[in-house]
Amino acid sequence: QEIGTWLGASPELLLSSEKDQIKTVSVAGTKLNDGFSEWTEKEKTEQKFVTDFILESFRKNNFTNIQWSVPFTYNAGPVQHLKTDVSALCNSENQIWKILNDLHPTPATCGIPQDIAKEKIQQIELHKRKLYTGFIGILNGDRKTFFVNLRCMELQKNRALLYLGGGITIDSIGESEWMETEKKAVTLLNVLN
Repeated sequence: QEIGTWLGASPELLLSSEKDQIKTVSVAGTKLNDGFSEWTEKEKTEQKFVTDFILESFRKNNFTNIQWSVPFTYNAGPVQHLKTDVSALCNSENQIWKILNDLHPTPATCGIPQDIAKEKIQQIELHKRKLYTGFIGILNGDRKTFFVNLRCMELQKNRALLYLGGGITIDSIGESEWMETEKKAVTLLNVLN
């Protein structure tokens, strides 16, 4: 099946593995990269949701030597994110494929609890996500690297369709979430200009 031409500018590593070492990141919480904005409880809560989900997935898969950083500010063009690095040791290649399926879709792209969030998204969203929020990967011998397909665009004959999103929590304000997606679009729009 033909999928067309897609371009991506994802800041989010879903999973990388080399031999028995695996790594991922929790990227959740967004604010303007303006030098003034402070992290609010809303962004900190988003970050905690995603990090806790990853750590629980690693524990369920019996990974050892699970380590994670404190959340830090990560620059992504016109916006900044809260990011946590997570790593662990796994015993077999089969575990890598299992954890990949356990981590996807992430709470940042689907929500939690996952099954309820998936159902709601299908009811509410009026468009098809296509490759947006899926994942893409590079396989190179023992090294495997997968990224969440965020901040992406589908190129068509005379137009480009941009796919972006925001993290919705109980503390979200619709207008603020919309402005967040507008800022996230700047990176992709700069490619078109």
